[in-house]
Amino acid sequence: LLGYYLATKEIRTFALDRIENLYLSKEKYINSNNFNAKNYFKYAFGITTPNNIEPKKYIFSFHPSQKHYLESQPLHQSQEVITDSEQEYRISIEVYPCEELNRTIKSYGNMVREVT
Repeated sequence: LLGYYLATKEIRTFALDRIENLYLSKEKYINSNNFNAKNYFKYAFGITTPNNIEPKKYIFSFHPSQKHYLESQPLHQSQEVITDSEQEYRISIEVYPCEELNRTIKSYGNMVREVT
């Protein structure tokens, strides 16, 4: 659920399965004509869209056996192939730093390393 959080005066993403209490506000809803969901989620990895954080370009070197999976299931829409050889499959993505990215990369085990 995407909503405006009055306490911090910012757009936030809320997980529906974690919402416990709802109440109806007496404040009038004003539709934001300048909100663009495509731009809001452009650098998001999963549902993470932190405020006031710049996206970071990551470069990952995968074992070549991961190539076909990463081609059919890209990590992110910004994914670009840097190297495609028998030794490695190297890609870059530009996303907000987040725990979801860390967990996803760790799930590849020794088949991936971050290139700095």
